[in-house]
Amino acid sequence: MRGHVGPYPADSSEVLSVRSFNPLKTFWMLFAFVTMILLAAVPASADGPLSLLDILPMGSMSHDVDVQDGFLYVASDGGLTVVDVSTPETPVIRGRLAATSNMGIKVRGPYAYLASPSSGLRVVDISNPDAPRLLSTKPAYNAFRLLPH
Repeated sequence: MRGHVGPYPADSSEVLSVRSFNPLKTFWMLFAFVTMILLAAVPASADGPLSLLDILPMGSMSHDVDVQDGFLYVASDGGLTVVDVSTPETPVIRGRLAATSNMGIKVRGPYAYLASPSSGLRVVDISNPDAPRLLSTKPAYNAFRLLPH
């Protein structure tokens, strides 16, 4: 399998690829990310205005997110942060993994895949949201985003 790194779910119908830096795309991704974070924490109502429910400091610059099974996975300059968002009014940080310069993240089953421009592709076991564990790293320098195929 092209681009295979470390453990991968038994259903390999999706292959992840690493893409290099594109400034314009990065601007729009950042815009979309900020908009998504603001909207993700705000319940929508057709009858009135939206209101901010909560703000959860991450401790470092956040670059990308993915959501699976009531958890928000945040890729940041400081690492991976797992946030329980099953109750949107009270998000709770459940676990962290220190790993510098993460720009992109994709979550598939019990694995999170992190893109780092300095370290490459990281595979993290997230089966225990309280203790994410780094499984492997593969050099893929200037990796900024992970895109499903």
